Amino acid sequence: MQFDDFYSGLDSLFAQKDLSAAEWYLARHLEAAKNCGDTSYQLAVLNEQAGYYRNLSQFSQAFTACEQAMAIISAPDFTDNIAAATTMLNAATALHVGGRSSEALEMYGEVEKIYSATLDDTDPRRAALYNNMAQVWAASGDKKTAFVYLHKSLAILKTSQEHCAELATTHSNIALLYMSLGNNEAAATHLQAALSGFEALGYDDPHYPAALAAMAQLLYLQENYAGAVEQYRLALNKIETVFGQNADYARTCRNCAHACSMAGMWVEAGELIQKAQAVESKLNAVNSPAQESGQ
Repeated sequence: MQFDDFYSGLDSLFAQKDLSAAEWYLARHLEAAKNCGDTSYQLAVLNEQAGYYRNLSQFSQAFTACEQAMAIISAPDFTDNIAAATTMLNAATALHVGGRSSEALEMYGEVEKIYSATLDDTDPRRAALYNNMAQVWAASGDKKTAFVYLHKSLAILKTSQEHCAELATTHSNIALLYMSLGNNEAAATHLQAALSGFEALGYDDPHYPAALAAMAQLLYLQENYAGAVEQYRLALNKIETVFGQNADYARTCRNCAHACSMAGMWVEAGELIQKAQAVESKLNAVNSPAQESGQ
């Protein structure tokens, strides 16, 4: 299998924002990979499939893809440590986003061991790992450790101009932590760096909507409710364009509704709450098998 052909075809569908076609494309390639017995091919498709379903907040399907990928790298004859680390990184991210953060952190720790043994200290893959680990620590309330990992990521990314998206993402994540600590001035500095970085890319990076939502949150805290609504609407548009109506979309609808209420936009607030409820109901139905198996 020519992996470049597989990835270029998938990238083309994502660029067209054709999520249904991307899902079909991944399923077709997974079937082909299994039929020819090529485990490297299977692993590549499963990792992409796990990310696809994770981003759509369809965690049951994401966990299934992760389990199949983990089975491949757990085989006695599998010796590609970097491929194993990539698979565990993807699985850990799905676990965290799917509400299983303690398992995610343990798996990230295994990835860190492999990276420490095989990658240079300035390898950008380390920065991506540290960014992901920081999110788990921040969600658990350990903001001090989250800051440590984010600044480790920032130090790596500042050594190169080739990883602007990851650098912008790191600035956005640091801004969110500063906001949670009440340091809005520092948050604003990092958010400006994040938004400038994303806007310079020339395409919709998957992390761009989160930066827009973070700016909306900052404006809300500054009591600029109309400005917050504008930024939340931009974030909603980007989320729907890139991921469809996922859990982040529903959450952002609710946040935008709060801003609308504070701005006196009562009708818009009600519509956004209804939209959030509809998305949440749909996702609950999709993910109910995953919720049952996780209990």
